[in-house]
Amino acid sequence: MPAGDTGGYVQKTVNKSRFIPAVIWMYVIYWLSDKPAVQSTMQSESLALRIVKILTAGSSMSDFDRIKYAIYLDPIIREMAHFLEYAVLAVFVIIAVGAFVSDRKKAALISIIICFLYACTDEWHQSFVPGRAPEPFDIILDTAGAAVVIVIFSAVCYKRSRDLE
Repeated sequence: MPAGDTGGYVQKTVNKSRFIPAVIWMYVIYWLSDKPAVQSTMQSESLALRIVKILTAGSSMSDFDRIKYAIYLDPIIREMAHFLEYAVLAVFVIIAVGAFVSDRKKAALISIIICFLYACTDEWHQSFVPGRAPEPFDIILDTAGAAVVIVIFSAVCYKRSRDLE
């Protein structure tokens, strides 16, 4: 081996390091899912109330009505959170997978499968958390969030590569 030739070791290490953001974000999802139902509900309802207060600032709406709207808004926030958590994960995963898989369609499919499988394990994990239960619809939302971002990401990358030609 010539002097300074690392035999591809450095490149492989760099490629593997692309998974670090995805793994960290998976831990964040795990940490959020590990909160008991009471704590999780309090956090999302508090966020919903803050949003309602911001949107109704300066109005004559009573606190009772604000709370009523916050309770209505809470499930929407929870569902959006699922979608967005996995949208972020998808960005990290597609970047990591793209370092190993050169075919864009294969990289996209592999990335969606990874996000789907993680969503399944996340819901299974919730079956062990007090007051929580696995919800198949959440897996659908998680996977949809990942798929939408991966399709957009792939389209943008494809357009950029076409523009460079």
